[in-house]
Amino acid sequence: MKKGIIGKKLGMTQLFDQNGNVVPVTVIEAGPCVVSQKKTAENDGYEAVQVGFADMKASKVNKPMKGHFAKGDVAPKKVLREFRLEDTSVWMPRIYAMYLQRAMQ
Repeated sequence: MKKGIIGKKLGMTQLFDQNGNVVPVTVIEAGPCVVSQKKTAENDGYEAVQVGFADMKASKVNKPMKGHFAKGDVAPKKVLREFRLEDTSVWMPRIYAMYLQRAMQ
């Protein structure tokens, strides 16, 4: 199973490990991510899911993207990314990606 993350960088911080060494870490807001489109080999030539992150105002979306989001029955998203997968049969539009990933583990 491939893994990916879509999120927004909130900043940097530091943690201490067991030996007292400082480890720099990046803080990321990662979710909720929703599946906006499922691509199949029959229709598109490859298997993939399109995942959206961060809602945006409907007034800021152009007409073609409004149609795209309406077809998937999801709210408009600022960030859309596509993840190619071996099998997309378990993915459905409007499913939150993190909940489905937890269920598959």
